Amino acid sequence: MKRKKIKINSKKINRINLIKSFELLKKKNEIQLILIGAGPEKKNIINYITKNNIKNIIVKNELKPKDVYEEISKCHVGCL
Repeated sequence: MKRKKIKINSKKINRINLIKSFELLKKKNEIQLILIGAGPEKKNIINYITKNNIKNIIVKNELKPKDVYEEISKCHVGCL
């Protein structure tokens, strides 16, 4: 399997870089990225995911704090 490299600027890690990382893992059904919120980048993020046919990323609307904690408790790794 040929490996792809992604350049990530450590001073500015943004959501698109995180999505690109998960894009490389899109054939791995056992890993998912769940994005929660309604920020200004949401439309661009959804467009990128759709355009690149990334199936292992789920975008959810903004949740109540207790529901966010419930989602995080289901995860192995969390990123705020």
